[in-house]
Amino acid sequence: MKKILVAGFGDFLDKDFNSSKIFLNIIPNSKNLIKRIFNVGYFKNDFIKSIKNNDLDKIIFFGMNTDIIKPRFELIAKNEMITLKNPIYRFIGTVYSHWLKLFNKNLKISKQISEDKLIILPIYKNYSNEIKLKSKVSKFKNLDISKNAENYVCNYSMYVVENYLRDNNLDIEFYFIHLPPKLSRVQEEDLLEFINH
Repeated sequence: MKKILVAGFGDFLDKDFNSSKIFLNIIPNSKNLIKRIFNVGYFKNDFIKSIKNNDLDKIIFFGMNTDIIKPRFELIAKNEMITLKNPIYRFIGTVYSHWLKLFNKNLKISKQISEDKLIILPIYKNYSNEIKLKSKVSKFKNLDISKNAENYVCNYSMYVVENYLRDNNLDIEFYFIHLPPKLSRVQEEDLLEFINH
C-alpha cells in the first residue's frame, strides 16, 4: 500500500485562514495517509524532516494563492526567495519567525511590506536557477498547470524538497498544488481523486 504525505500551510500575513489547511480537513483519514500543517516560513528542516521520518511513495504539498480560481499544479521551482533587504531586519525577522513557530503561532502582518524594502536572494548557492519537478502531472478538467510558483514559501518548499529528493536519489513522487481561497465541489473531487490515484 502506498504511503502518502499531504501537507498544507497555516494562516499567513493579513489572511485569517489558509485554504490548504482547510482542504486537509476534507481529506478522509486512512492508514497510508500522513497529514501535516507547516508554519509559514523558510523552515527547510521541517520539510526535510517530514520526508526523512516517513517511508513515502508520494508527497503532495498544497498552498494557497489568492489570485487564482482553479487549483493548479506547479511544475517549476525557482532558486529564489523574497526577503527583507536590510540584513539586520532580516535577522530579526528570522528570529521572530522561529519564535512564532516555537509557540505554534502563524505569521500575521496587517500591512504588506513595501517592495523597496524587499530583495530576492538564492535559496541555495551553486544550484541551478530553477528546477522542474520530475513527477508527471495527470490532466484534470478542473485543475490548471502553472510554471510560476512565484518566490515566497510555496516556491521555496518546492525547490528545497525537489533538490533533496534528487540529491538523495529518492524515488518519491512529489507534487505542489496551489489552491484558490475557495474550492468548488468538483475541484475537491478532482483533488481527492488525484491524491488516491
